[in-house]
Parts: sequence; structure tokens; C-alpha cells
Amino acid sequence: MSLSKYLPEFLQGDDDEREADPNATIIYECRHCGTDFDEDLDHCPVCESTEIATYTFDTGAELTDDAE
Repeated sequence: MSLSKYLPEFLQGDDDEREADPNATIIYECRHCGTDFDEDLDHCPVCESTEIATYTFDTGAELTDDAE
């Protein structure tokens, strides 16, 4: 899954609004090796780093339009 598809939208908007969205997709990424995973872990399953970034993406109507 490429984060670049969602990054422009992610950088805009209010963080509190995004976190409250039940349709949001949350992706966790290791800041050390770049591994993406879907679970909120204390450390990376690949390199054991504890530097984990959390990205929350709105998966509302914008993505539905791309599928057409």
C-alpha cells in the first residue's frame, strides 16, 4: 500500500476531526525501516524499532470517486 496516494489529503485538515471519523483508515509505519502494518504495536515486527508513526486517512467519498 502506497502512502503517497493518501499523503496530500492527510496533510490537510483538522487532526481531531480525522481521528473521530469511524470511516478512517489507520496505518502504522516504522520510522526506522519503513514497514507498514495495520496493528498498533509497541515495536516494529521487522526491525524491533519502537519509533512507530501513525497515519490516519479519511476513506470517505473522495476514494469512492477514484474507483469509477
